[in-house]
Amino acid sequence: MRHTTQPHSTPLASRPALTGCWTLQAGHAVTLRPREASVLRVRHGRVWATLSSAPDDHLLVDGASLQVPAGDRVVLEPWPVQRAAPVYFDWDPVPVWCAACDPAVTLEPACAPAATQLRFLASGWRALAGRFAGGLRAFSAASSARRAHDAMC
Repeated sequence: MRHTTQPHSTPLASRPALTGCWTLQAGHAVTLRPREASVLRVRHGRVWATLSSAPDDHLLVDGASLQVPAGDRVVLEPWPVQRAAPVYFDWDPVPVWCAACDPAVTLEPACAPAATQLRFLASGWRALAGRFAGGLRAFSAASSARRAHDAMC
């Protein structure tokens, strides 16, 4: 099989244009190797996905997504092979979210000490910023008083 993708630029007859998507033509396959954790989202069509780290393959349809860990490999192919139509998909990095920074999240006991430290550091930075702002206000007031005194003399 040939490995190829290309940005989609023509609309589907039954759907609006899928601009910004990648197109995988029927009879072709593509191998993706992300450097960072990524998510594959099928916008239109059906794709057979094989992850190098997973024991089972995945059949993804319209709207389905699959997270691909950094350094893993995923092979995509339109499905079924005999009647396959082009597949349109998005490929984006997974958004970074810090569970330890969210007090509403209950963490595993092993993570709790690190989360407590992060929350403590965050509160320390907030306190430091508050003291800095207070110092700026005091400096500004002293400077205004000095200018007023100099103006009278």
